Amino acid sequence: QHGLKVPFDSTVIAVRRERVGFSVRYRTNEGKEFSIHGSHVINATGIISKPKLPDNFKPNATAIPWMHSIDVRAEHLAKSRRLLVVGGAASAAEVLENWLKVRQKNDRAWLSLRSKLFAMPHWIFGVDVHYFVWLPEQLPASLFGSRVNRLNEPMTGRIVVRAIRNGLIQRMPYVRHYQNATVEFANRQNIQPDLIVFA
Repeated sequence: QHGLKVPFDSTVIAVRRERVGFSVRYRTNEGKEFSIHGSHVINATGIISKPKLPDNFKPNATAIPWMHSIDVRAEHLAKSRRLLVVGGAASAAEVLENWLKVRQKNDRAWLSLRSKLFAMPHWIFGVDVHYFVWLPEQLPASLFGSRVNRLNEPMTGRIVVRAIRNGLIQRMPYVRHYQNATVEFANRQNIQPDLIVFA
């Protein structure tokens, strides 16, 4: 409709900031290189289009209903009496905060994590924390070296942390096995959730 040219099957080689805007160099499958110029560059290669599941999860080996956090709605959480959330970043916080709003009195939830839970407040001095994150995101990744790949996304907000302290959510180690109707954790403890959410 707008006469936009969309190059398919191409690999971006470089993105360079110019005096005005950006230049993007890319290579086609045939090996030809091209350059285009734009006022903005949007990196839209994130997890929303390619949700990731744990390597040890085999859908045909479990009888437990499961879904990825991008598909979860309040009605799914309201039906769950025993919820397991796998993952500890922003998506996990969103799922568990919504579960806390719709849960019934005796409902249970578990949060399975491979590493330490790191949570940041939503607001610092009345300013949304994402505005503070903007500055380091503008710095070249080369300043951080290989450590940049080891940085985990924090959980935003303290609601889940308080719920863990109050016993509404139980923190668990990573999952060893998803088998039939049972989930086994690294500490050999077993549970039988009625819904698994991968976040």
